[in-house]
Amino acid sequence: MMHLPCASKRLRSILARGESIILGALLEAACGEQCSCNLRLASDELCYHQHLHVTIRLLHDAVGNAVTKDKYLIFGTGSTQLINALIYALSPENSSSPASIVATPPFYPMYKSQTDLFNGREYEWEGITSNWVNSTVKNFIEFVTAPNNPDGLMHEPILGGSSVIYDHAYYWPHFTAIPYSADGDVMLFSCSKSSGHAGSRFGQCYPKLEETKIYSSLDSTQ
Repeated sequence: MMHLPCASKRLRSILARGESIILGALLEAACGEQCSCNLRLASDELCYHQHLHVTIRLLHDAVGNAVTKDKYLIFGTGSTQLINALIYALSPENSSSPASIVATPPFYPMYKSQTDLFNGREYEWEGITSNWVNSTVKNFIEFVTAPNNPDGLMHEPILGGSSVIYDHAYYWPHFTAIPYSADGDVMLFSCSKSSGHAGSRFGQCYPKLEETKIYSSLDSTQ
């Protein structure tokens, strides 16, 4: 177990059991044990401290890379945890017409591997987005990376009427110019890309407030 000199016995016990803690030791030092324990993920309930909630929104406001007003803020153990959760939330409840998951290459391999791994009846991987431009199929979930890795392109949705998941993991000023504040219906960000702490496992999703189905689905999967 890692050495956390400021961690309480209770916090060290939680870490020893393998439960995920977001910035637990840091927040415990700042505002007490209850603060850190309210940030436990992969448990029966999801709670997060209001100061963290506000600070993340202030960071986006200062950088100018995202509009967070009138949006939910949902945490995940890295944005990886949120990828399939969003696919599930955006997929139709009637599995007789599964959603088609697509992305523009080169794309993050986890889009495909997670979709194949979970093998849900509500969705299926259908490959490259451009192959479906003239398709009569309506039920698409399109991953749009802006900027894309590794080419840095600012992709846009190309399938009209599709549900879109905007992956803005690299939309930070040390990776790319910030010409506008992203304001998609469903956006993904990653704290590790903003700070360089690759092991922080701190992902954020911003669905708009009217996307109550997404919020309810993601909240129930935590």
